[in-house]
Amino acid sequence: MKLLLLLLITVGWFLLPFIPSVRELLRPTDTEPLRVVSRESSAISFFANNFRRYFLSQADQFDFSTIRDFEPATFPDGTPFVRVQGQGTFPLTNNPSESMVDYLVIAGEDTVFPEDTAFLREIYGVKSVKGARNSIYRAILAEEDLLVPEECIILRWAHAVHSFDVGENTRLHGRASAEKNLRLASGVLFEWIAAPVISIGHVEEVNDVKKDDSRLTPFEFKDMIKMTKGGDTYRSVGDLNIPNRSLVTGSLVIKGDLDIGEETVVRGNLKCDGKISIGDGCAVEGSIVTRSALHIGEKCAIKGPIISEEEVTVATGSVIGMDKGKTTISAPNVYLHNGVVIKGMVVAQREGKTV
Repeated sequence: MKLLLLLLITVGWFLLPFIPSVRELLRPTDTEPLRVVSRESSAISFFANNFRRYFLSQADQFDFSTIRDFEPATFPDGTPFVRVQGQGTFPLTNNPSESMVDYLVIAGEDTVFPEDTAFLREIYGVKSVKGARNSIYRAILAEEDLLVPEECIILRWAHAVHSFDVGENTRLHGRASAEKNLRLASGVLFEWIAAPVISIGHVEEVNDVKKDDSRLTPFEFKDMIKMTKGGDTYRSVGDLNIPNRSLVTGSLVIKGDLDIGEETVVRGNLKCDGKISIGDGCAVEGSIVTRSALHIGEKCAIKGPIISEEEVTVATGSVIGMDKGKTTISAPNVYLHNGVVIKGMVVAQREGKTV
């Protein structure tokens, strides 16, 4: 008897650490979508604002009447700079084999930047800035519009107070942001992009998308478990396939893969352990969270934030976010096709690319 009691105590002691996991499996409480918190998310112009404050503090202490355009000078703190306007010859470093400008550049309106040049310090655009192809820029702040043409590299950040256009096959390291519109051509690599409206390729004016669900078939949750917590939230153990043109009223927690048929409307959030495939013409009124890959079909409308632990692909013509509810896409890999619109921010920890 004592031996049996000792055995039971030993087994119980061994199983004790697994009790929370078993309880969560049987009665999950983790049904709410994750909240997206970005780095320094309080302002998309975080770095630009800091640079502007620095630049103005130095410029206020310098008498610009003492220098000509394209003439090198030094700020009170020792930073070398050059003021440029229109067309002229930028001062280069002493390395004859490479075209490099090692001056902070104050660019006036209609400044013509040279091609195939590396700018090793920041550029401050008094108004709009139009870069030159196949060039490298450390950082750019444009007080109006900004154009970074094809085959360029941004090393740290770039920000436009108005609109920001990025040419084909350009690499955007760090942050790229605008306070109105950010337009990216195909083949652009990015890490962190943000604007009220981000558009990929040629996109006409896009308003919030409204899907007509009056002719849809209500989805039946007959094989799913309704959660005791989380309101109209339903859980499925295993894969789930939702037929075309369905109306799903409630949130879903899926312990498997999720396949949503074309032209389906989901009035809730999606949370999935496996892959999620959303068919063409669908709408999701809440957030999407998955531990695997997410594919969003053509001409879809997703209102809430999107988080994937692997990959997010958004197909042509889809709209992510709303005018009054900016959102976020966050994943190691993010691929955005031509015609996609995002209202908010995209963070790609490993690779972001427009295709």
